[in-house]
Amino acid sequence: AFDVLTREMHTKPGMLVAQCWELLQLLTRHRPASIVEMGSGRTSLLFAAYTVRTGGQYVAYEQDPKWEAAVNRLTERLFHQRPVHLVGVLHEALGGRYAVDLPTGADFLYVDGPYIPRRPFPTFTRKPVMLDVPRVLAAGQRPRVILVDNRTDTVDAIVRVAPQDYTFSGGFLWAQERQQLRHALGFREHSVFALHG
Repeated sequence: AFDVLTREMHTKPGMLVAQCWELLQLLTRHRPASIVEMGSGRTSLLFAAYTVRTGGQYVAYEQDPKWEAAVNRLTERLFHQRPVHLVGVLHEALGGRYAVDLPTGADFLYVDGPYIPRRPFPTFTRKPVMLDVPRVLAAGQRPRVILVDNRTDTVDAIVRVAPQDYTFSGGFLWAQERQQLRHALGFREHSVFALHG
């Protein structure tokens, strides 16, 4: 399925084995009943397969009609579901967010979007911040797990607002850019925020 999506969307080769393995380990460890993904793609296939197997709920938000159509076509063919919703993006000074409130009660959030056109942002890496999760946390929601796919400034924004009841494990890219050796030694593909208990 990853290869089909790669061919249809003319993207780089499939998801890295390490990334897939790490996601499967996190899903197995935390056993989410409800997954919300910001951005869609190869991970969408993994999340759809997981929720079909476990009876969980899964929804993804995507701003690109081509990605939304391609992922929904594949998930419908393989898993009889169309989990990806086409949603606009609101642009803000530091980056942007999807033009929809994320569902309340989701216990697993995956951040890999929205896409914000590059320009110099007033951030550490000069790249945009994906602002959906900081907004969710500010509203008092407490998802059990938050994963961020290699977005240093988004991780920084979540670190600033995450309550003390989250354990943070920085991904390798974040750790390298922020010179955090302790986190770098974990060689994680994602930065992970896990709620205690």
